[in-house]
Amino acid sequence: PLSAAGSAWQWFRDRLLGERFDDEELISRAEACQPGAAGLFLMPYLAGSRSPQWDETVRAQFAGVTLQHSTGHFARAVLEGVTYAQRDLLAAFAENGFAPAEVRVAGGQVSNRFWLQLKADVLDLPHRCLSLEESSVFGAALLAAGAAGGVNLLSENPRVRAADSFSCTPRPQLTQAYQRAYRDWCRVRADLLA
Repeated sequence: PLSAAGSAWQWFRDRLLGERFDDEELISRAEACQPGAAGLFLMPYLAGSRSPQWDETVRAQFAGVTLQHSTGHFARAVLEGVTYAQRDLLAAFAENGFAPAEVRVAGGQVSNRFWLQLKADVLDLPHRCLSLEESSVFGAALLAAGAAGGVNLLSENPRVRAADSFSCTPRPQLTQAYQRAYRDWCRVRADLLA
């Protein structure tokens, strides 16, 4: 778990920018910037760090700020910073023998295709987006039915098996660019957590 993922975006949009821009405008500005946000990084520890570096005292910061950075660079740095923190989680999974072949996404985050593609590129994993609107409720019902000895809804329900609405596939050129940017982000993170 990350202490601030979607909430980092909400903080940036509502608190830092004072609700001057809506999501669509900020995403458009972020998309206009190159991967790596021109060397601008967000350490997304707005509520400390829960994993894989457990430290509730660490705080967020923007690093590498210059006169050339615009609102779009900051928006992109927020999205990338949260995604780099997710990459840290995947590295921790890999150290414990778990290496996913894909990421399945459901709920409100499916509406942000730019961020989903960015995640696919940074994490170097395909993202399959599910069309279930109430995915949490539906998932809880599936788990409850299975625990109660009911039908295995996961394998027998065509709605679950055919729920993909779209997919984002990693783009090799951007994946390579993000590998370099992630290494730079990790150096900044190491200084912050030292």
